Amino acid sequence: MCPRRAPRNPRTPGGSPITRLPGLLLGAALLTGAGIFFWPSPGEGGAKREIPKAGAIQNKALSSQHLRQVVSEIDTKRLWLSFIQPMLIERVPGSSGNLLVRKLISGHLQTLSAGWSVDVDEFDSVTPRGTLPFGNVIATLDPSAPRRVVLACHLDSKWFPPDRQGRVFIGATDSAVPCALILEVVTSLDIRLRQHKNKGSSVTLQLLFLDGEEAFEEWSETDSLYGARHLAQRMEEEPMPGGGGTQLDAIEPIIMLRFLAVLFALCAAAQCCPTILTKAQWGGRSPTCRTAMATPVTYAIIHHTATGACSTQSACTSQAKSIQNYHIDGNGWCDMGYNFLVGGEGTIYEGRGWTSVGAHAPNYNSNSIGISLIGTFTSANPTSAAQTAAKNLIACGVTKGYIKSAYILKGHRNVTATECPGNTFYNTVKTWPRFQA
Repeated sequence: MCPRRAPRNPRTPGGSPITRLPGLLLGAALLTGAGIFFWPSPGEGGAKREIPKAGAIQNKALSSQHLRQVVSEIDTKRLWLSFIQPMLIERVPGSSGNLLVRKLISGHLQTLSAGWSVDVDEFDSVTPRGTLPFGNVIATLDPSAPRRVVLACHLDSKWFPPDRQGRVFIGATDSAVPCALILEVVTSLDIRLRQHKNKGSSVTLQLLFLDGEEAFEEWSETDSLYGARHLAQRMEEEPMPGGGGTQLDAIEPIIMLRFLAVLFALCAAAQCCPTILTKAQWGGRSPTCRTAMATPVTYAIIHHTATGACSTQSACTSQAKSIQNYHIDGNGWCDMGYNFLVGGEGTIYEGRGWTSVGAHAPNYNSNSIGISLIGTFTSANPTSAAQTAAKNLIACGVTKGYIKSAYILKGHRNVTATECPGNTFYNTVKTWPRFQA
């Protein structure tokens, strides 16, 4: 028998969603990791598929590097405007809002280049409120793959009578946001998922948006989980293409996204931030003056130092000292102009830090974080380690509230007349999330 849920306030005020998106972004990052890193290595593709033995899929631990990498790909504006906001309506089974959300989910998945196979499983079921229509949305990346990792949520909202002000229950946390997170994850990973599918992996991703999870009166074996019970029976009866068991047999882990607080707590503990060497740690000079900067800032501005590159912490430390000395002694500034430097080995060196106004972009210094990658990148890109570290640093700033979740990314040449950050690197920066010329 299903346990009865704890009491809850059905109409908790929502507040300003955009200001709360760093937490959602981190939740989405965890989901992204769950979707990508459960899979076997990319090298398993090929024309011939071998069904792994039971238990052969090994869950990989999610490193902080993985989390930081995927966090940079989540588009929080799209998450809110395209997915969460349209779902914040009453979605009781049989209602017009429920049908709208089903159409939103299935319609969006069919627009993605990965080529999802989308099925709307419609059925009627007897409830304490009479016979009602339900509809699960099932999306499978590659229906011919013999094994599936499943991400699941329920798309319906629980029925409550309107309150004295006529407000209805919209079920944001349970469960509009989990469903929206799944949509954002597969959207941000669309190209990767298409590549994974084309490799012919034996393991694919399946999404279940279940209808009728909530009880209409009291939770019981018959008044709850309408969609899940119906789908489980259907999957148990349907064979896999080419044999090898039923649709239900093909399912490996199911990740049910219901209580986001657990995800948020995990990320809050990790902060999803890279290691930053302070000035004291890399031997930098103390500033001669400082102007405090109001945060969160609107802009992240990318530079190159137009110096030699470095590939070891020792060499990059030497470069950092040289750059700071030039800015203080040569330019007469209080400190290094940049907020942070990034070495070719992927280490981040503190300059003015998160809360001090920099001297790197005229007219933008007081509302931006200046990140400079050590080297000259006119005809070559920085190392992948340096680029990943820079992206992770921006994600860290968003997580800690130093950079707005709806920040704007720019290259130095977008705000003043300069070749910085070099032609080749600038063309790469233009592909990063949230870039605006």
